[in-house]
Amino acid sequence: MDAMGLSVMAIGVSDYDHLTNLQGPIRDLDLIEGLLCDNPLTALIPKARFHRFQNPTSGDVRQAITQFVVDRSAERDVLVFYFSGHGSPISFNDFAFCLRDTRSYPDKRVLPSSALRLSDLLETLSVMNVIPIIVADTCFSGHIGPSTITAHQTVEIVRASSAASCAGSYCLACACSANETAKSRAAGVFTEALVATAARGLADKIGKRKRQLSLQDLFAQIDLRVSNLDVDMNARFYVGPTLPHVDFVKNAAYAPRVETLTPYLVELLRWIMSKGGCASTDSIRKHTAGSYGNHSKLSYPQWRLLKDGKTRQERIITKRGRRFLRNELTVPNRICQQANGSWRPARDARRVHARDI
Repeated sequence: MDAMGLSVMAIGVSDYDHLTNLQGPIRDLDLIEGLLCDNPLTALIPKARFHRFQNPTSGDVRQAITQFVVDRSAERDVLVFYFSGHGSPISFNDFAFCLRDTRSYPDKRVLPSSALRLSDLLETLSVMNVIPIIVADTCFSGHIGPSTITAHQTVEIVRASSAASCAGSYCLACACSANETAKSRAAGVFTEALVATAARGLADKIGKRKRQLSLQDLFAQIDLRVSNLDVDMNARFYVGPTLPHVDFVKNAAYAPRVETLTPYLVELLRWIMSKGGCASTDSIRKHTAGSYGNHSKLSYPQWRLLKDGKTRQERIITKRGRRFLRNELTVPNRICQQANGSWRPARDARRVHARDI
């Protein structure tokens, strides 16, 4: 699924009326907005579909969620719900995102009616089968009644609640700590790791061929980055079994596949021509070690110098191939594979005859 059906609701709360203020959330909002909307190397989301809420009240957020669902004209849209601020478990099966006006008991338990319940968010989105991608940069530990619940237990509550409400189509990405020290930083640890990883892109052998990346693509590197920091945090990532692939950012390290018409390939073409213009794949394999895997490149649409014979075990020089070997036809010396799998001349390509190779 591309980014066309994706919207973002990004919430950052640093100034609280009744809870301890935080330093990082507004900076987190800036980082996320820059990544998804402003950075030309990564941005996929138009500003019109990035909804930013800075220090909102619980009423503000509930109204925005309601309006988002009411405005849906089709099902199965995707909402990235990003939150940076205080969070707390409020039962053994629910979690609260704490907004500006959220209140707490003297023992630090959050008053559920003054916060945004995860269950309310998920159940409202489910009316139009909106797929939630929850990215939370928050502290997860807290109190339920007289019991203290750990961050890891709370994340499991969030995961289980998401799975139960969304029929398997959900995503939860976060980092959890047993204390709130991480939120005292200028920016959230998880947000910093997410943005830094996405801004760098994936440049490994497989990753660099992906023009766009999902959170699934990015998470291993996010997890590695968080684990290398000197903080008491662990990155967590959960994906429902029916979640579709959702493009999240452009791959800043994207490198399309490029093939070059090398002297080796032209020599192979001449060798097949010396055999009457037809050769079996077995004889091609015996001709030289690399020929078997490379001869198929000569059939790419921008070249079309070789084709299958009566069977796939037979390769025949095309009319174009014969004209090319007679220096009557030019072809691009470098071709590039597009995102849809098709091939086009590379930007630095030049037209060449066989004698030029």
